[in-house]
Amino acid sequence: MLRHSAQTLLAPQEYDLKDFIMSVDEDVRGSFAESVRTLQGLVFILDDNIELAKQQFQSVLEKTDNPMSKTISQLYLLQVALMEGDNKKAEEYASIRGVKSFLSLKTADMQVIQAWYQFKVKKDVVQTHKAMKIARQKMNSSRMLRDEKSYYQNWLAELEKELTEGV
Repeated sequence: MLRHSAQTLLAPQEYDLKDFIMSVDEDVRGSFAESVRTLQGLVFILDDNIELAKQQFQSVLEKTDNPMSKTISQLYLLQVALMEGDNKKAEEYASIRGVKSFLSLKTADMQVIQAWYQFKVKKDVVQTHKAMKIARQKMNSSRMLRDEKSYYQNWLAELEKELTEGV
């Protein structure tokens, strides 16, 4: 984790998130193990292994008593629900207080998720555009690693395309 933090600060575009993933036995408990499992779930999303990501986050959610691990898992399960078109499940996750807090963060990745949520679930084009604008502004100064940034840029472009075609 320290290596990940240092390299993210020094040269985020030279590394992928998967460069920092290690295998952790399912029986291992604790916040460090949960953080690694959560990052692995995000890597599954970035690699378009949605079902594996879903399983990973649900597993963390079922086994943890750490509020932060729960919230992060719920946040990414919201993203999975949006990707699968499960608006009911997306609404369920987005209504959780901790998830709402993350969605209000003015970071590129959170605002892309927020934009998709506003578009797909809330059908609020004004809020969708607002979140997209923030995401675009924050993308250049983002500390995301190469694969994360590429993924969220592409997902944002996909939303822009859907909005253009839908008009």
